[in-house]
Amino acid sequence: MSAREILDLAGAAGVDSRTRVLDLCCGSGGPALHLARQTGCRVVGVDRSSEAIHLARTSAEHQGLDRRATFIVAEALCPPIDA
Repeated sequence: MSAREILDLAGAAGVDSRTRVLDLCCGSGGPALHLARQTGCRVVGVDRSSEAIHLARTSAEHQGLDRRATFIVAEALCPPIDA
């Protein structure tokens, strides 16, 4: 998906600053961080790769989004999050 398509999908879903988004298999977090930056939503990214999650957390911190984006190492089928 392109950055524009991500925002179009988020717009169709009504994502805004009051929304929490779960990104399963988030990898290094690029799309999740783009969404948080553009919409103000809060994002939880889950990936089984500790290396990818480390990159996502580092990117979030460098972009000043570490209060809007949380990244967790876990399996997508059993993410350790509260509903």
